[in-house]
Amino acid sequence: MEFEESESSLFQTAIEAIDKKDKDRARDLFTRLIKMNPEKADYWVWMSSLVPSVKEKTYCLQEALRLDARNSAARRGLAMLGVLSPDEKKIIPLKAQKRNWSNLYPSPGFFEKILLIPNWVQITVISVLGGSLLLFLLVFYLTTPGLGMPVKATMIGRPVETQTPTSYSDVSSLVSLNPEKTPTFLGPTPFSDLLIVTYTPTPIYVNTPHPKHEGYRSAINAFNKQDLDAAIDYLLQAIDADPDSPDLYYHLGEAYRLKKDYSNAINAYKKALTIDADFAPAYLGRGLATLDGYPVKWKDAKADLIKATDLDSNLVEGYLKTAEITLTYNLDPDTAIKLIDKAHHSNPNDPQVYIEYAKVYLIQNQPQKALEEARVAFKLDISQLEAYHLVAEAAVKMDQPALALEELIFYCIYRPDDAEALYWLGLAYQQKGDLEKAVAGYSKSIKTDPSLISTFLKRGQIYIDQGQFRLARTDFEKALSLDKNSYDANFNMARVLLESGEILAAYAKFNSADDLSVNNTQKTQIYYWRAKTLQKMEIDKPSYKENEARDWLALLNQPPETVPAEWVVEAQNRVQAIKGYTPLQATPVGVPEPVNTNVGVSNSGNRASALPTAYQPVLFP
Repeated sequence: MEFEESESSLFQTAIEAIDKKDKDRARDLFTRLIKMNPEKADYWVWMSSLVPSVKEKTYCLQEALRLDARNSAARRGLAMLGVLSPDEKKIIPLKAQKRNWSNLYPSPGFFEKILLIPNWVQITVISVLGGSLLLFLLVFYLTTPGLGMPVKATMIGRPVETQTPTSYSDVSSLVSLNPEKTPTFLGPTPFSDLLIVTYTPTPIYVNTPHPKHEGYRSAINAFNKQDLDAAIDYLLQAIDADPDSPDLYYHLGEAYRLKKDYSNAINAYKKALTIDADFAPAYLGRGLATLDGYPVKWKDAKADLIKATDLDSNLVEGYLKTAEITLTYNLDPDTAIKLIDKAHHSNPNDPQVYIEYAKVYLIQNQPQKALEEARVAFKLDISQLEAYHLVAEAAVKMDQPALALEELIFYCIYRPDDAEALYWLGLAYQQKGDLEKAVAGYSKSIKTDPSLISTFLKRGQIYIDQGQFRLARTDFEKALSLDKNSYDANFNMARVLLESGEILAAYAKFNSADDLSVNNTQKTQIYYWRAKTLQKMEIDKPSYKENEARDWLALLNQPPETVPAEWVVEAQNRVQAIKGYTPLQATPVGVPEPVNTNVGVSNSGNRASALPTAYQPVLFP
């Protein structure tokens, strides 16, 4: 999959779209250009001419002016919108605007003199000329064959057969089958989703008039215009005039939090709580700022959020953030669901409620429910990009790669640096069988965030299947450096070592994976591949045959649904070759797990029994 696109060619295409008056396409292209190079002021100026509302135009021009303080186009645009005062230096004085009307009119020419003739004379002349012209045309019509005069039909040569109308298929064959390709247009999208930073105006939980100072009203207006610096300045002025109002400090904290200045935000919330210890919005704001700025203090954040919702049950965001913490750090999806239920009760039309439901259901491995909840979020607010991500993740877990790709490709246009989304994109392509694009997706994810172990594991598995063991080894070494206790990293590293001819190292690594295995599927994998490793080790040391036989017999004793049919045949053949008889595959009734699942090899070389005690007298007479 091609993730990069030439910035210059994209800009040229955008300009062509503007020339063709295709504003929707031009807006989409400049959106992509801004994502590629957000520091280019000219892109923001162009975008200001393409967005519909004054608020969006103002934001674009302010962003351009922030990047380039001398940008005359941005200044002129803001002045026209009334945001900036006009530049006094460029205002032409009134005296300079006066025109010199002293030029004398030239003498009238021929046509001007005609216009000075009295109206009755002009009408008479025009009537005579018009009548003469009509008479001439009438004579020409009556004397011309084929017009007023009849014409005798004359056949020259022989008749020619008339062709029938050409069919659609015939016409299509004349049209080029390779039309010029143009960049895909996704259609108009909400502008708020295209911004590099989406400033959300603070919720006005307390709307105190504060008549003593105009700064409060100006601060709220600045919030609405997403001008956080101005809001902070006005709030500080209002606080000077009215220092005992907790809501002023709360709004100040919100402005700092949205600017990601978490230290000042927390201090402002603390000041609000000093004035009013039961001011719920301040607890909410401090909890959010602590969670975003200092994640290691998630317990403090959780306590603030719980306090906020205890004081005011209408603070939906408090319930949702508490549920998110409970899910992430406490690993308690049941409690998280209860908290989301409370948020749903307070505001059933909040799309974020359904997004949090979807997250919980994905963790509980209920992708169908997650898909349904994410789609409800869509209906309430189509601009919720997180919902696209959740639908895609659920689709992958339901083995529906086409649906996952449809949502992920759209999502990654606006969130190209989301490593987790790129991982799911690679996984969807892998499910579809397009391994080249799968590797490209995984590689982009690793480049964006090299700390995701799952991405290295998936790409490494593709490399193993393709026989690229050197590349696979690099990926699994990186995965082990991220988590040495990962079963998948140890198991796949053992396979790479086995394929590379490092038999003893592979055997030791399979034993490490065995110690980390937690279910029958993983146990089955260990028994099979370790037995294959022991088979190669028997060349130098025949005593390994007994250990190999034990792994084959342990494999046959696994639940049938975990053992591929070809592995059963191979295991029976090897046991017969080693011990001289064909064993039956044991299936203990009512016992899903073997009594002793620890089949690892100790450092001394003595192996624990791979089978329940009841089977040992039969299998090892």
